[in-house]
Amino acid sequence: MTFSRQLMLAMVVLVAATALIVSAFIYRDLDESVVPVEMRRLETSTGLLANRLDAYALSARADTLVLRGAAGVDGVMRGRLAGGRDPETGIAEEAWKDQVAELFESMARSKPNYVKIRLIGVADGGREIIRVDRLGDGGAVRRVPEEELQRKGGRPFVPDTLALPDGQVYVSRVDLNHEGGSVAMPVMPVLRTGTPIFTPAGRPFGLILINLDMRSAFADLRASMTDGARLFVVNEDGDYLIHTDRRREFGFEFGRRFRIQSDMPGIRAGSGAGSQKTSLGGEPYAVAHVATRLAGGPSLTVIKAVPYEQIVSAMAPIRQSALVAGALATALAVIVAIGLARSLAQPVRRMTDAVNSLRSGGTGQLPVDAPGEVGVLARAFQHYAQRESMFAAALESSEDAVIATTPEGIVTGWNPAAEALYGYTAEEVLGKSSRMLVAEDRQGDYRENLEIIASGGGFHDVEVVHLAKDGRRLLLEARVSPVRGPTGDLIGAVAMLSDVSEKRQLQAKFQMAFEASPSGMIMIDESGTIMLSNSQIARNFGYEADELIGQRIEVLVPDRVRAGHPEHVRSFLADPSARPIGVDRELRGRRKDGSEFAVEINLAPIRTETGLLVLAAVLDVSERNRAAAALLAKTRDLERSNAELEQFAYVASHDLREPLRMVASYTELLAERYGGKLDERADKYVGYIVDGARRMQRLVSDLLALSRVGTQGKPLEPVDSAKVVKNVIRAMTPTIRESNAQVTAGILPVVAADEVQLGQLFQNLIGNAIKFRAPDRSPSIIIDATRSDGAWLFAVRDNGIGIENQYSERIFQMFQRLHGRDEYEGNGIGLAIAKKIVERHGGAIWLSSTVGEGTVFYFSLPIAEERGIA
Repeated sequence: MTFSRQLMLAMVVLVAATALIVSAFIYRDLDESVVPVEMRRLETSTGLLANRLDAYALSARADTLVLRGAAGVDGVMRGRLAGGRDPETGIAEEAWKDQVAELFESMARSKPNYVKIRLIGVADGGREIIRVDRLGDGGAVRRVPEEELQRKGGRPFVPDTLALPDGQVYVSRVDLNHEGGSVAMPVMPVLRTGTPIFTPAGRPFGLILINLDMRSAFADLRASMTDGARLFVVNEDGDYLIHTDRRREFGFEFGRRFRIQSDMPGIRAGSGAGSQKTSLGGEPYAVAHVATRLAGGPSLTVIKAVPYEQIVSAMAPIRQSALVAGALATALAVIVAIGLARSLAQPVRRMTDAVNSLRSGGTGQLPVDAPGEVGVLARAFQHYAQRESMFAAALESSEDAVIATTPEGIVTGWNPAAEALYGYTAEEVLGKSSRMLVAEDRQGDYRENLEIIASGGGFHDVEVVHLAKDGRRLLLEARVSPVRGPTGDLIGAVAMLSDVSEKRQLQAKFQMAFEASPSGMIMIDESGTIMLSNSQIARNFGYEADELIGQRIEVLVPDRVRAGHPEHVRSFLADPSARPIGVDRELRGRRKDGSEFAVEINLAPIRTETGLLVLAAVLDVSERNRAAAALLAKTRDLERSNAELEQFAYVASHDLREPLRMVASYTELLAERYGGKLDERADKYVGYIVDGARRMQRLVSDLLALSRVGTQGKPLEPVDSAKVVKNVIRAMTPTIRESNAQVTAGILPVVAADEVQLGQLFQNLIGNAIKFRAPDRSPSIIIDATRSDGAWLFAVRDNGIGIENQYSERIFQMFQRLHGRDEYEGNGIGLAIAKKIVERHGGAIWLSSTVGEGTVFYFSLPIAEERGIA
């Protein structure tokens, strides 16, 4: 056998053996290298799905805190605690409630997934104070009427939220909203976020609660499943919230438990992240699971399963390449053996053919196994080709839009994210000018950016306005980098663009709320440098707009305490929490001109990725303090004047009784002794004197009784009002029988009262009802009581002659009579005494009447427990 044939045979055997060994190693190592990489990619994509759910819940969590920080919420609380009017602002509670309801409605309209926003109080069994939902006509946002508000104290989210510290947010588990079931609000998966509200004394007042509709979030996750992928989401117990078989979702709500542990025993709900191969429906699947805590609350686990053949299909091209490489190597050995001369030219031709094939989009095989310089060149070319492929894969999977252009702006690259953002396919934009993507009013900026790119420059984090295919304006953040060739020449540019429209809208809303706040608002960083301030701060402290930005916060602190202020800042940063300062002590601010004024400050820490910020609401309380001092002085003067007046009335009434008694007694004796002995006119005059003296005695007695309400009242204590009414009826039995009246009392409560004065109150009202009875029917008087707004509301109803509405206030004044003395006796002071008794007990009295049908007198008395009387 000739040498050439031996060489040919040796080369064929050598190359064939090498190809077989390499192929065997490739087949053996594929499962150990490619499969783990693909499983990690699956786990990463599953983690992105979990992050999307978390971001969805975080938005509601942030909005809950925004609503809690609204001034109107504190106004409602102060108004309700003060009995209907905010003592700080003088604004009625109902006005605050209207303002908060408008804020709730505005947020619900801007957030279609918010199905309910509520302010729930602690009092009255957790009754809703304000509720905004989507039960209006056609699913419109509406404010729920007062009569539809419900008690929610029995729902778990109320005590769970109130158990949190101030400023913390409660996040519920995802469950079905069984309060729905209508066309306007169907049964839906709901996540609830809430934050507690505490009174200045630290007692729970209520909570803010948002019901977040999870349907769109779940739908987004389902829509992302392609190529046979299957999605599952389970709660911390393993119950399915999302399943390919919708009948297995939320089974625990209906008494049926469908859990991940039964279908995939290797997965534990809430146990971090991982991946594995498992069987679903008898088919092999690659499964990845990632657990996340929604907005720091309950745990959810997202499971993504793809057919296992998709994982191993990534190995098919490599296996095929190995076979092709072995065949080519064997063929090359034969060619080399045929002719040594031709063996030198053949690798060069194969290299040329492979490069041409790759350039035209083919799958040409580079002669990487060729000896000498050709092999080195082939391997270097393969390295760059592989790196090019990796960059292309990264661009294809990028969530940001990536656009490649020439220096002149002609589009040469367009990834799927760009297609999703703009709506154009790659075929529609490749080869065209990127000018088509720029809004008409931004063409000048576009030309300037092209000049920067042409000069070899780039830019980062620049906002641009582009146009989508459907005409929508897109606010984008652009990062543009130049691309240079091997020789260093500029060959193009790559732009990465992300949509920041929603981010800017949120920033704009925050800025609007920050600027529109009636309080001065200021934000500082951890070093005490002022980052933001609104116009109210500038007006209060006498600075121009933005003049404070960048200055130290101590510029607003009086000189005498400025040196110690940084230590206060450090103390707050060491234990940051929302808190007021200056409420229980005088706190003063320093204006630009050096003058000082009284302030109150509320501090709220804000944690960001770059560090801790502190938001301060600064309120100028100078006028309020002056008004409070003036009011206190006037109140004291009025109290002193009232006390003196009551004492005078008591003394005058008491001292008048004795001389009046003497006048009446001696006049009556005169009438008895000389009656009929004088002329008729003298008898008449004596009668006038007797009648006047008696009326004067009754008048003085009534005045004395009125003065005793304020001067001789006993301390309030628990009194059984039913027992008091029973004693009054017993004492008035002769009058009741004489008038043929019927007095009925319902179930009456224990109240905080002066028992004697309470009896006098009922006696006056019952006597009044009997006195002003209708001539055509017997008097019927009904007494009952109901609990309302933290007090007992009593009603005394009669069927008498009634009172015209125009006199409903007048009859409670002293000596006010609506009828002549010849019709009804009395001095017109009984209802004035009743009013004074009720007001001494901290209540109010009024009436409702229909002439000819009867009158209802209403009065309120405090509940014994709420007055601290047990």
